[in-house]
Amino acid sequence: MDETSRNTSEIIMQIHNVFRYADPVFRLTTIGTIKLIQFLARMAKEKQLSETSIDDFGKFLKATDGKYDIMNIPAVDVKQLQEELGDMDIHFTVLPDLDRDDGLMQVAVYQPDREKFGSWYERFLIDRMQGGEKELKELRGLTRGNVSIVSFPLEGREEGMAEDFKALGINYARFPDLRVGDGSIQFEIANSDMGKVNQWYKLKQRDMLHAGEELPPLETISMEQYQQTGAMSEQDYMNTATEEMKQANRKYEGKEKGEAEQLAEEKEHVIKADSSSTFQDHVNDPDFIPVTINKKALIDKSIVSSEMRERFADRGQFCCRIPGTWEKGKKQEDILMIPLKNVFEADEGRSYIAFLDKRHLPLVLHAGNGTPATEYFGVTTDEFAKRFFRDVAPEALSPERIVDPAKSLAETMTIHLKQPNPPVLVR
Repeated sequence: MDETSRNTSEIIMQIHNVFRYADPVFRLTTIGTIKLIQFLARMAKEKQLSETSIDDFGKFLKATDGKYDIMNIPAVDVKQLQEELGDMDIHFTVLPDLDRDDGLMQVAVYQPDREKFGSWYERFLIDRMQGGEKELKELRGLTRGNVSIVSFPLEGREEGMAEDFKALGINYARFPDLRVGDGSIQFEIANSDMGKVNQWYKLKQRDMLHAGEELPPLETISMEQYQQTGAMSEQDYMNTATEEMKQANRKYEGKEKGEAEQLAEEKEHVIKADSSSTFQDHVNDPDFIPVTINKKALIDKSIVSSEMRERFADRGQFCCRIPGTWEKGKKQEDILMIPLKNVFEADEGRSYIAFLDKRHLPLVLHAGNGTPATEYFGVTTDEFAKRFFRDVAPEALSPERIVDPAKSLAETMTIHLKQPNPPVLVR
């Protein structure tokens, strides 16, 4: 095995290790998450990040059921961040800092904590505003809060703005740039000075137009819109990597032939537990009828081979014997096909709870030759379920059985002051 193949194999093993954290709750549904896991695995292999990067992120994915937002924040002491977010009971993990020189860091935040995080985020950003002609507190006190947030499309070209604003007597303070490279910078301006700002910007537009560049109209935004400039996709986050990391990543491009994506597809072909959040989604959906499938009687004793079951699973289908259809002398039975995503393991693996879709007639095959069992044509799903399968006990469908992601998060992650330090660059 050559070095490239060996490196690729090691990365795939690390990706597999992330997925071991993912059962039974985690549902990986976005290609962005898959690519991020793959990127972190590559960087760990290249010694650009510590190996705990993947484990920490994998545990967080399981604890949050993959429901997270990535947010850019001005760099701050991690212990301080843990204290502040911990006091507000915000569930999060610090992501590896892919560029320690850009003055920013990234955190993944549990989506149900968005509102709490937003409140903290606003205070945090205001505390880190740079003083302009007036410090922020002085500016707001002077104007009694009559201020506007203005987004200038002048990132990298703001030289001279401070001098111009001072000469014009414009009272302002500057916000931290949460999206370096997007071309925009944000200022808070006293409303009484907005006329002077608009006049200054028109002159700036004229000068730029003479230089061959057209500036868009000036934009006033809300605090919420400003905060959203700090929201990142997985690809945005990976784009913050240093050129050294990007160069290390390039040698893997095209080598793995979609292995990470294939792993995600495999996860879709694994039966989830009845403690997963998707189980309760099915319980609450009036289009589904829950039925009990006894593993020993309807699967283990079925004439369908394990190899055939795997082939069905690869196509996203679960199969089981229909009770009462086994004919010993003919070695014949009828097989019900159910989408794998609608089947859940229950009773510590001794049975399954399957949800039959009322909107579609049951798909039944003769096990001997694999042909459709025409005798079931026209039988509604309601009739089929009542005729052949046992109802599911009400307590087995109770919401109390479902894992609460927030509780799972607290149990599976050390958070707040106990949260481990984020992965760091290996020097």
